[in-house]
Amino acid sequence: MIARYLSGPVPRYGVFRARIGLAVADLAASAGHDAASLAFTGLIGEAIAAGDGYAARDVLADDGCRPRLTGVEQQALADAAQAAGLGLGPFPASLKWLNCSRPCRWP
Repeated sequence: MIARYLSGPVPRYGVFRARIGLAVADLAASAGHDAASLAFTGLIGEAIAAGDGYAARDVLADDGCRPRLTGVEQQALADAAQAAGLGLGPFPASLKWLNCSRPCRWP
């Protein structure tokens, strides 16, 4: 399972690869598998290379990944998540009209 995951990234599937990588790495770690650290390292590097904010957010939030991140890696992932607009909080009240399920009226 770990070898298959580490066989290489798949372009345009950053979030999917990150979530599969988290599952593989977390399962390997919980089973005490020696290659778990390789899976975490590969996952972190791949998420940074992808530059996908959602993948970055998932890696930053994972309890298995977080302690393995260097300061530079953590910053790169945080920058990717912020560039995607994640973690910025809710819509301001002045823009709530943009989030409607039926035709909206201009404010």
